[in-house]
Amino acid sequence: MTQQGNRLKLRRLSTQENVAQTLRNAIIDCEFEFGMALNEKALCESLGVSRTPVREALIDLQGQKLVQIIPFRGAFVFDMDEAEFEELGAFRAILETAALRAALKWDATGLCARLDQLLDEMRASVANKNGKAYGVLDTSFHETILAMSRNRFLIDGYEQVAGRLAALRNRIQHDARTVMGSLNKHEMIVRAAEQGQVDKATALLESHIHNGMAFFCERMGKFRANGVCA
Repeated sequence: MTQQGNRLKLRRLSTQENVAQTLRNAIIDCEFEFGMALNEKALCESLGVSRTPVREALIDLQGQKLVQIIPFRGAFVFDMDEAEFEELGAFRAILETAALRAALKWDATGLCARLDQLLDEMRASVANKNGKAYGVLDTSFHETILAMSRNRFLIDGYEQVAGRLAALRNRIQHDARTVMGSLNKHEMIVRAAEQGQVDKATALLESHIHNGMAFFCERMGKFRANGVCA
């Protein structure tokens, strides 16, 4: 972890959008710890901007569930307790299972073909022992289901928590057994979908989501104990 503000650089103009994207990346990429206070003055000095775009960016990030703004106390990087992990898992399950049903209804062949491509890339990342690449592909797998549902409301709902999920994935360490279990579950979902077993595919997806959130919760406890990004 680095102290807030260190190494943060705006890539272009110091607009609110650039500030928000820079801070979003810092949270997702482990620059800031969960629950960490975000000092406006320090951020302004580091980014070379006035307080207005920083404040607007923090409000934007609050909408993305990455920042919590507490009146008279300030802004803080999000944190989660066990109950919130369960709630997030339930929210994801509702969105993603509905999206899977919709995507299979719209274009089952196209969806399965795209998911099969991702599975090939996931297998390659496992063979190369590239955990970071696997995490990115895992995210793409789930986002593909949402995108191909063609349901804007489901997609918008998922985007509200996408940043949190990315931040969580970047703070956990996957061992070989866990990664293989994840890969096998993804393969089972796709095989069921290819065979037209929609109920089975959605049940497998729901189970995978809840197991994944429980895993996140367990690993986050270890992360807080040692204070390093896996």
